[in-house]
Order: sequence, then C-alpha cells, then structure tokens
Amino acid sequence: VSSSGYVMLMLFSVMLIYALRDSEKAYILCNPFTKFLSGISLEIYLSHMVAFRFIENLGMTKLFASDLLSYIVTSIGTFAGTIAFSLAAQKFLAYLTKFIKQIMLSKEDKLWLRRN
Repeated sequence: VSSSGYVMLMLFSVMLIYALRDSEKAYILCNPFTKFLSGISLEIYLSHMVAFRFIENLGMTKLFASDLLSYIVTSIGTFAGTIAFSLAAQKFLAYLTKFIKQIMLSKEDKLWLRRN
C-alpha cells in the first residue's frame, strides 16, 4: 500500500470515529444534505454507471485537454446525473405504487359490492 493509501485510511478512520462519537454534534457528516443522500444512496449506487456511460457517450470525459479538469467535470456530471435519476425513479415508483393501490382497492370494492 502506498503512502497515499495510508493517508486516506487515516482520514476516513477519523471521519468515521467523528461521526460515531456523537451524532448531535457531528454536523459535518450529519446534516440535511447527507441525510438526503442517505435516502437515495441505493439508487445512486445502482445507477451511477448508467450516468457515467451517458456522459461518456456525450464525449464529456475528454472535453478538456487537462485530465484533472475532465475528471472533475465527469465526476460532477455523474454525481448530478445519478441524483436526478434517483429522484425521478423515486417519484415514478411512488406514483406507480399509488396507482396500483388504487386499482387494487377499486377491485376489492367491486368484489365487496357484488357479495352484498
């Protein structure tokens, strides 16, 4: 493991200890933005590669001569794309669930009316 690996290990260990010690005072890791992201983290995990491939097909991964700038733009675009996709998927699934429940309830009502 390189020296940068040890630095990252120490950094994330300190962040984890900070988050676990007292969640009321750990505002850096327990704020509305991180709570929002934790609500859609599974969708972000599942859809990040789709967003990256979309950005790659648009040619945004080689948009700039600087590799660092291209990496930053690609990362931000992928992150924004996954958040947008996750929110759209959540809203669509909530609508679909509500629609299915209404259909099922209306069928149950019809069955109840036929019985009585």
